[in-house]
Amino acid sequence: MITTPFFPALRAQLAAQGRRAAHSLRQLNFPPLLLHLRELLSPELLACPDQGPNCRERISSLRLTFECFLWQMLKPRTACREVVRAVQALFEAQGRGAVDEGTSAYVQARHRLPKERLEKALAHTARTADQRVGRQRQLQGRPVKVADCSTTQLPDTLENQKRYPQPSSQKPGCGFPLIKFLVLFSLSSGAILRVAMAHWKNHDLRLLHGLWDALEKGDILLGDRAYGEYLTMASLPLRGVDVVARMHGGRRVDYRKALQSLGRHDALFHWQKGYQQSRILNAQQWRRVPDEITVRILRFEAVVRRRKKRIILVTTLLDPVAYPAAELIGLYARRWHLELALRHLKTTMGMETLRCQTPDMAEKELLAYLVASMPHGPGGRPNGPVKLQRHRRCGAPIHPGHPQGPLQGPAAAALQ
Repeated sequence: MITTPFFPALRAQLAAQGRRAAHSLRQLNFPPLLLHLRELLSPELLACPDQGPNCRERISSLRLTFECFLWQMLKPRTACREVVRAVQALFEAQGRGAVDEGTSAYVQARHRLPKERLEKALAHTARTADQRVGRQRQLQGRPVKVADCSTTQLPDTLENQKRYPQPSSQKPGCGFPLIKFLVLFSLSSGAILRVAMAHWKNHDLRLLHGLWDALEKGDILLGDRAYGEYLTMASLPLRGVDVVARMHGGRRVDYRKALQSLGRHDALFHWQKGYQQSRILNAQQWRRVPDEITVRILRFEAVVRRRKKRIILVTTLLDPVAYPAAELIGLYARRWHLELALRHLKTTMGMETLRCQTPDMAEKELLAYLVASMPHGPGGRPNGPVKLQRHRRCGAPIHPGHPQGPLQGPAAAALQ
């Protein structure tokens, strides 16, 4: 959680929703959480394999270890000893015998927990959330997936520094290892579909390239300006995936050179492939990228946090009748909410700094945090659609997390 020791009055303004949301999550006791997870996750997902390190019948079984790990993530700064005590109370209440009070068995069970099971659990909860929400917030019946990157710190150990080194701007011994991760959201439910991790030197495009298999034919990828460049715009349509992103800052737009005007500040443009091969693709993959493409670029102005900003979107959705400019502007405005939701999630769940001392366990801890943040209430029902707050004077929608001012301009009109 964010702390302001010198200005305690600013705490509620910096993270007004974090304390209330975290309180409701952390009040969930261990037995109710077990019931909720067993309703949500199928038994086969966490079943013990026939062979391998998790095939033996133990007190710390694969499923119980997974459930304890998630409960520990929902209660930050919870020691392993407290988790063992919760298991002792559970076994005593169920009449299943005594459990040793040592933490060694639970710590070893966490090390044995496969990372792949956590990834499958994350994908399963996302599919469940999408099924319960239905076709809400889709664009012309097409699923929209949002890509966004963030970072989190790790404990300063030699193993963590080796795999996830600290930023080069920090002197040795004065910084912390930094892990960069990209999450793929579902715009319909807000659930996290997939996550990719790397050290901070990797570009967002490289992380997204590792998640291309998570994008299915018919999807629409929604992203920031890191993805508004040629490689993404030319490669993903070959897989049947369209892209809507803020245009890369290295490009300039001159509407006098447009191929076809579709409206005010809305036109089709011709982009050509660069001469230098992308470092993300090998030579064979680079040759498959088309030499030229046609993209649609539209520009609008919005007032965010009392400042007027000119925003330029680039997309592969070229039909202005099927995909009007107002719908694309509203789609990008909803992306802002998910970007802030990831930032709010890190604050609420206490994810700014992880606790595990090794990189393998830190990756599992990050996955456990994301699984624990699944958008379901204790009763297994997804939370309702987010309601935009309205400015008390002008009635314009206010973007969540930005109390400084309303969202105005075409973006506000698209959200009305």
